[in-house]
Amino acid sequence: MQMPKGRMTKQKFAEGPVVRPVAEAPRNDSNELAAWVKGLAPPAFGPEWHDELRFEALKADGARLVWGCEIDYAPRSPTLERREIWEHDGAVYGWITTTGQFRELAAGRTPEALWNEYGAHAGQCAAGGLQVRFHDA
Repeated sequence: MQMPKGRMTKQKFAEGPVVRPVAEAPRNDSNELAAWVKGLAPPAFGPEWHDELRFEALKADGARLVWGCEIDYAPRSPTLERREIWEHDGAVYGWITTTGQFRELAAGRTPEALWNEYGAHAGQCAAGGLQVRFHDA
């Protein structure tokens, strides 16, 4: 049995699942792809994945890394966290990701606000004995 294509949503058990088709993504134009991704509702498996799709579209459209750090929470936790600041067409984006599947794309903030927040967090982690590695473009 082949599964129908589309997004499955829960409905009453007796009626079975309902399949809603998802619009086709543009194939060639990165601006169209970015607009398409930004216009999608968060998928059923979480808004974190939606942020990752938006972030990948920004990178595909030419966003560049300005500053970043990686925080290793060992031996307290097996988690690695990355905090990065990206620039694209005059706008600034903050990107936080962890090995535990956390994803967050922040937009609409100043570069100073992101740098102050991310830098302060990295500094507190380093002062607490965690290994912090900084990188930039």
